[in-house]
Amino acid sequence: MKLLRVIQEREVRKVGSNETVQVNIRLIAATNRDLREMVRTNRFREDLFHRLNVFTISLPRLTERVPDIPLLASYFLKMFSEKHGKTVRLSGDAVEAMKRYSWPGNVRELKNMLERATTFNDTGVIQADELDFAEDAVAPPAAPGGDETSSLDQMEKDHIIKVLKETGGNKKKAAEILGIERRTLYNKAKRLGIDFGTI
Repeated sequence: MKLLRVIQEREVRKVGSNETVQVNIRLIAATNRDLREMVRTNRFREDLFHRLNVFTISLPRLTERVPDIPLLASYFLKMFSEKHGKTVRLSGDAVEAMKRYSWPGNVRELKNMLERATTFNDTGVIQADELDFAEDAVAPPAAPGGDETSSLDQMEKDHIIKVLKETGGNKKKAAEILGIERRTLYNKAKRLGIDFGTI
């Protein structure tokens, strides 16, 4: 209730004081939970949700944005190279293995894995076997000649269909969960060959 008052009335009362103080704040909240589902099951206050949910930025899991993995890895390697006073890079096999990994710990797992590898590496090149993957979470290598772009499109298509099924085909709600405009959802469906009528 106190947080709701701050958000709605833009005022706070210091502990032990009877006077309220006007505040001018911008509130940013982050979560890895599905708040809509939690509201539906009475595990999160609906009034608080609606006050927080003015503008939503949906950040997909790392496995849903594979092209970002080498970019993030490069950033972390530069950071850890400076920290440990050495220069390291990833081998091609290491990069490919990272792209196939399911990343259950998301970006934090990627960061921790690269810090460990940088700390113990003494060759300047981190190989795939130096990365601490969970063995059952690495997909087998793609067949030679496979089209990476096509596989990424398939991942995106599968994810959109999954969200549409979860929302009972409600395109407006699906677009909100995906963090895109409804028009963008229609464009993606057309490009990826998704038939709304079959979902």
